[in-house]
Amino acid sequence: MRQADISERRKHQRFQMLDYALVFNDTVLGEIVDISEGGFAFKHKADVEIPVATEVNFDIMCTVKGILIEQLPCHTVSSFNMEESSPDKQIMKKCGAKLGSLTREQAELYKHFQGTQQVSFSS
Repeated sequence: MRQADISERRKHQRFQMLDYALVFNDTVLGEIVDISEGGFAFKHKADVEIPVATEVNFDIMCTVKGILIEQLPCHTVSSFNMEESSPDKQIMKKCGAKLGSLTREQAELYKHFQGTQQVSFSS
């Protein structure tokens, strides 16, 4: 699917991350690369497989902002190998996660965190 087609389907504006933020659970550790009101994309080492349409809980941590959001219910909407590799030459994957039903506290924390990332981009 072309990137233009994906952009036209998006419901929410995406923001590049201004701060380094981790997304993790018991099986994966990744870095958030962009975020929107409805979810986020992250990169992780390709040795961990996260099938598309999988329901999963993630924690998000941004030490710069002092934010920890635990057990965010999500489901994966995309997963593919990235063309660029990590500095240590490992193949990386990019995964898209759509938010599920959040608790009030999770929603408030996520909205605050997403609001701190203010550089928008179109793609």
